[in-house]
Amino acid sequence: MLYWNPETPETQFFFNDRDPKTGEVFCVLFDITAGGNGRRIREFRFEDTPVGSGGVAQSGGWFLGINYGRLARLRPVTGYPEAFDWTGGVNHPADDGVFKIDVRSGKKTLLVSFARLAELLRPIHPNIDRQALFINHTLCNRQGDRIFFFVRADFADRDRRLDVPWVMNADGTGLTQLKQHIGGHPEWDEGHRMIGRSGDRQVVYDVDRQEVVETLGTPQIFQDPAGMWRSRRTDAGWSTDSGRGSTTSTRSSGGPTDFHCAAGASLRMIGSREI
Repeated sequence: MLYWNPETPETQFFFNDRDPKTGEVFCVLFDITAGGNGRRIREFRFEDTPVGSGGVAQSGGWFLGINYGRLARLRPVTGYPEAFDWTGGVNHPADDGVFKIDVRSGKKTLLVSFARLAELLRPIHPNIDRQALFINHTLCNRQGDRIFFFVRADFADRDRRLDVPWVMNADGTGLTQLKQHIGGHPEWDEGHRMIGRSGDRQVVYDVDRQEVVETLGTPQIFQDPAGMWRSRRTDAGWSTDSGRGSTTSTRSSGGPTDFHCAAGASLRMIGSREI
């Protein structure tokens, strides 16, 4: 989870690290011009709730903190292996959720807890007391006054899966469950609008009005707006240099693999790296 520091974007960036002795995750601010080869100018360590960065405010000054140990336990693909989790065995901890960390002071604030989220979800999700919640996809908008995130549970089980989008103000007030699920790895547009998937369309969703306000392109242009790479899909118009319809990035000769789209787009993969 690497982000350039918006306040010093030419030389500084944030990244997450894990203490090899304790497993505690923490965020690091690094300056490439400090010392001979660059150095860490600050580490944001919290012994009571060791969180890592879940996204830096695009306007600078603060970042979001989440528990990567909990993620490693509940959705391993998004967590850090062997990361310490202080919430083991607790479905809706009151001391975990979405945190906000001030870069200058290092002060950590819990904006919303799992306990609070469960309380709000309970009337419409009666099984929630048997589900261990986790948080994914924390995003600060460009102006730095809104935060988006997903509350999830049982993500590997489609019958039991909980996947609820939320928005709140940057100080934790105004917590609002969105009426419509905007998927496809959504991202902030300008203001309080987000770009993401609704059905088979790429759309712009206004989180204040809680409605789709614009459609981007067509299903022919954005053939899979969910952003899922389907290695066996043959109807998307993609082909490799070895033949139309083959969408695997496996190389048999050790050289690069070229992907081509019927619409004219192309990309080249070397190993797992796009260039």
